[in-house]
Amino acid sequence: MTIWEILSRRVPFESKTVAEVMDEVVHQRLRLPLPARWPEVWRNLLSACWRTDPTMRPGSVMVVAQWLQYMSADYEANPANFGTLPAIGDEEIGARGSAGHLAMSISYR
Repeated sequence: MTIWEILSRRVPFESKTVAEVMDEVVHQRLRLPLPARWPEVWRNLLSACWRTDPTMRPGSVMVVAQWLQYMSADYEANPANFGTLPAIGDEEIGARGSAGHLAMSISYR
């Protein structure tokens, strides 16, 4: 969740109750949207962290290592724009949703 919050600059499930989140995430196995314009490495990492089987999820050391590896490569490739990533817009989080992802409405404060 924390990585998704950093990348999206949004609060996940802001308009949902705890019961709604539990039902959608635990029982329906729905996940937050992963916009196509995010780097593939981030989308893959988040998908891995959200696997249903906890034994298949990467550990915190692996997550941090991948984060640092990507940030280092990003800096070397483009130091002037280091760390820039467009936030996802309302249109990417809104009601359209897709299979396996939560469709939700979030307002940024």
